[in-house]
Amino acid sequence: MGTSNSIIKMIKISSCSICKELMSHPVSINCGHSYCRACIQRYYTKVSSETGLKIKSGCPLCRSSFRLENLRPNKDLENIIDVIKEMAEDANKMLCKEHLEKLDLFCEDEGQLLCWRCNWEDRHKGHSVALVGDVCQDYKEKLQETVKKMGKLQENHKAQLCLMTEQINAWKDVKNTLSRFETVKLEPWKAELPKVHTTCNVSELYFDVKTLLRRHQVDVTLDPSTAHPDLALSKDRRQVTYKQCHKDLEASTERFYVFPCVLGCEDFTSGRYYFEVSVENATTWDVGVCIKDVPRGFDMKKEPEFGFWTIKMCKKDGLVALTSTPTSLHLSEKPQLVGVFLDIEAGVISFYNMTSGSHIFTFPKASFRDTLRPFFQVYEHSPLFLPARSDQGEGKSPHGESIIENT
Repeated sequence: MGTSNSIIKMIKISSCSICKELMSHPVSINCGHSYCRACIQRYYTKVSSETGLKIKSGCPLCRSSFRLENLRPNKDLENIIDVIKEMAEDANKMLCKEHLEKLDLFCEDEGQLLCWRCNWEDRHKGHSVALVGDVCQDYKEKLQETVKKMGKLQENHKAQLCLMTEQINAWKDVKNTLSRFETVKLEPWKAELPKVHTTCNVSELYFDVKTLLRRHQVDVTLDPSTAHPDLALSKDRRQVTYKQCHKDLEASTERFYVFPCVLGCEDFTSGRYYFEVSVENATTWDVGVCIKDVPRGFDMKKEPEFGFWTIKMCKKDGLVALTSTPTSLHLSEKPQLVGVFLDIEAGVISFYNMTSGSHIFTFPKASFRDTLRPFFQVYEHSPLFLPARSDQGEGKSPHGESIIENT
């Protein structure tokens, strides 16, 4: 008994017309045809590089036009393909490898499936043997009981994990508070002084934080080869605006096609770095760093486990740190200038509100094994501006800056 005709037909229907194999991570394009995600992306890139233009009429089957950023994951088809693989494997497994007969008996002594010829062999004499269908129900009930027990264990594990997370966050708050006090230099108390000063000079404290961070400041500019087609960069590559221009650009594996993002040009491999982002004209933004070769498509997830360390401002949720579970950040005032500090050897990424000189958030210690780059996600009516380094003069206001389309 081999693979049934029905399974063969299902395999043919679910195969990619490009690679002729069962689809891997299937996606649908505008016309409704589906392909492997990797196959259609390679096809798109190949044709684009040969013509120098985006594909206008290019479905491999019907030639209908499609855009790479409009790919839609076909989860239903992916689930069907998983079932087909299981059916094909099961169909081949249900044959005795020695006698090529159907395995319709079960030896309870050895926990082994048998064919009728195996049952007559001396090694199984005296064993308790029954039809597979008869013992299936008994094992099914035992499996259901085991699943219930596993479910209870999982619930207990989640409760313990939540408790540990709360304790860790509480400790981080204490640690951050202690770190801030360490930066304040207290004058030694003298007994002969008639007055005790109980206030600190906020402007001097802010100056110390600002001076300390800017010792490691780097001049960051935007990389047009990574910019989403709807983003427009200024001539000096310091300002980015969401334009919804839908401009046809040269195909690039570095470009973000799904989300309106852009990277900085600078590579961070070792040492300490600091850069600033003006968000005074933006109501919604994402700022931080990421691994240089993070995914650019639908599979992009802005979490540390996937190579992103960013904070996000939006009208609905306010300011949050995009940890595995987003962390709400409560500030007394909205930041106008955000500072990003990176210490690669120490595994530290911290954010500062440079309007007040206060600490915003520090991600848990990480191990950076790949090159990092500045990361920005831009939203409508929310331009971002990168001021020049302090030793080159304070960053000029972005107002009136000429804008060009990214190329």
